[in-house]
Amino acid sequence: MKSTLVHFAKYRFFNNLEHAQDFASGRSIRISTLDACRKHESPKARDINEGKTSTFVSHIHIKNSINERELVQDLDYSGIKITGPSLDIKVVNSTGKNLMLKDSYVLCLSNMPNQYLIKHFGEYCVRINDPDKFYQALYNEMKKQFLTTKARFDHVKYDDSLTIDIAQNRIHKEIGFVKTNNYSPEDEIRMLFYSTKENIEPVFLTVPEVENYCEILIFSKKL
Repeated sequence: MKSTLVHFAKYRFFNNLEHAQDFASGRSIRISTLDACRKHESPKARDINEGKTSTFVSHIHIKNSINERELVQDLDYSGIKITGPSLDIKVVNSTGKNLMLKDSYVLCLSNMPNQYLIKHFGEYCVRINDPDKFYQALYNEMKKQFLTTKARFDHVKYDDSLTIDIAQNRIHKEIGFVKTNNYSPEDEIRMLFYSTKENIEPVFLTVPEVENYCEILIFSKKL
């Protein structure tokens, strides 16, 4: 369960006050899936490339593959094979392959309110004042109900190429957290709960504890 730089308040917008109240009280928190986001009925929320990325290597010098196991695994996952205790290997300007993350549960939040979010997602907002504790509460419930033993809470990066440079980043840290630039107004930070099951569907959680960490704000669309 990984979270980074998420200590400041985070935000979730709704176009219905009752839905915001259900979320803030923990009565009903909808956790979507990557596949549901790919097929979302709203064009503004739909992203057919959810969980998709491609890999690339700008420049890597591996002095001893035994000491770089995580990097070697990423290269292998991308179709670049390094076998045995290999020494002094250089990989330069190499294209890997297209990848798609297995369907997983996801909850999308935003780092800061802005007029785009208010206009397209609604003026009713839940501010999560302690996102780390909120995340922990949801993770505990997801683990109990849906056996999601791995999760990550992190910022989304925006890059039209949807490419991960393995020289700079690890695949497991980036895949599922890269979106094209047209989604950048969402200023997203997301919780991703990895699933071992097939054909998963969005779920609703009841987690009363989160009421301690949430409050409702109402914005004006005329601002």
